[in-house]
Amino acid sequence: MQEGAQPGPCSSNKVVACKYYCVAGAAAMRKIHPEEVISCRDISGHGTHVASVAAGNWGVQVTGLPKTWPQSPATTISGVAPRARIAVYKVLWGTEGTGQEADLLAALDDAVRGGVDVINFSLGRTPDAGGSVRRPLDMALLQAVRAGVFVAAAAGNNGPNAGTKRCAVNVDGEGQSCGV
Repeated sequence: MQEGAQPGPCSSNKVVACKYYCVAGAAAMRKIHPEEVISCRDISGHGTHVASVAAGNWGVQVTGLPKTWPQSPATTISGVAPRARIAVYKVLWGTEGTGQEADLLAALDDAVRGGVDVINFSLGRTPDAGGSVRRPLDMALLQAVRAGVFVAAAAGNNGPNAGTKRCAVNVDGEGQSCGV
C-alpha cells in the first residue's frame, strides 16, 4: 500500500496531521484523475467545507455573501468547535471522490492509533439494503467507537426520498442508530 505524508505550510496550527492513502499508486491515480494532486490537498472542496464547519476559527469575517443574504460588514462565522485541531486523512480522489476500501481501512486505523477524538466520516456512502454491519469498513467504524472515538458518519446524499433512510444495529447490538 502506498501512503504519503505531506505536512505542507500552514498559517496556523489548525491542521496537526496530514496523510494521504493511495493503494493504486500515484502513477495509476494520475491516469485515472489527471486533475488530482497526489497529496493531502482537497481539490473538490468537500473535506475543506466539512472541516471548516466542524473546527473553523472563531469570528471569521464573511466575504462574498450571496445577494439574498443581509449584507453587513460585521458578519462573522465560526466553526462548531473553533479550538479543535484537524488531522487530515485523505482517502478519496478526484472531484467525484473515488477510492479503495483498503485506503479507508488504513486511514481509520491510523486515526484511532493517532489518538483522534472524533472521526467525521463524510463520504456520502449508501449502506447496503440489509443494513449489515459485518463488512470490513463497518467493522472498522465500530472498532473506532469501541476505542472511545466519536464517529459522525454521513447518511448519504440520496435523500430525502423513500428508502433513503437506513438504520444499522448499534455497537452493542441493542436498538438502532439511524441517519436521515
